[in-house]
Amino acid sequence: SAAESAIRDTDFAQETAKSAREQRRLVANHFRASMPKLSKLMDSADHEALKYMDFPRAHWLQIHSTNPLERLNA
Repeated sequence: SAAESAIRDTDFAQETAKSAREQRRLVANHFRASMPKLSKLMDSADHEALKYMDFPRAHWLQIHSTNPLERLNA
């Protein structure tokens, strides 16, 4: 969907946790009128979705996915 694409292409493409959180807020605000449930979910899951950015950048690729099987098969 457009929302998923916007989130993936903007939040997770940021270089720092601060810029990713700021971008995530912009995306949530963009969808607030048309998709209020999505925006509310994004607001509440912000810390969890970007938690991997609290670790050293070299580890991001291994921990950003929520699918352990995907990581195992890679």
